[in-house]
Amino acid sequence: RTSNQGAKDFQYIKVQNGEFLYTTVGEKLQQLAQQYMGECGFSSIGGVVGCTNNEEGIQLRNRIKNLFLLIPGYGAQGGGARDVVPYLINGNGGVVNSSRGIITAYKNDPSNPSDFADAARKAVIKMRDEIWGELT
Repeated sequence: RTSNQGAKDFQYIKVQNGEFLYTTVGEKLQQLAQQYMGECGFSSIGGVVGCTNNEEGIQLRNRIKNLFLLIPGYGAQGGGARDVVPYLINGNGGVVNSSRGIITAYKNDPSNPSDFADAARKAVIKMRDEIWGELT
């Protein structure tokens, strides 16, 4: 279940078993994942689950426990550290994505708006610290 506005156009289509398409895709990926398990309990097969619709996302995460996740929706799309934590398993199992929050961070740093790299670095550290704060 992705976090983009158009997700509902495809992911909420009901398939033959009456479930939503995104649920069926998740379950199929979980089945495939069993063939490619790594030492840490995660598969080399992954999925994308946005952190902006927690009720559905958490239900899906509970069905796809062995998939490593890309977790979009943090920052500009409305997700925060508290929203991300349920998608991680013991603080692991996912990469949180905040593209706009990082690549446009220089616009929010009035001390030196021309230093793109430093502003991006600060944004990443802030995001990491916020997530870590919710995990501990």
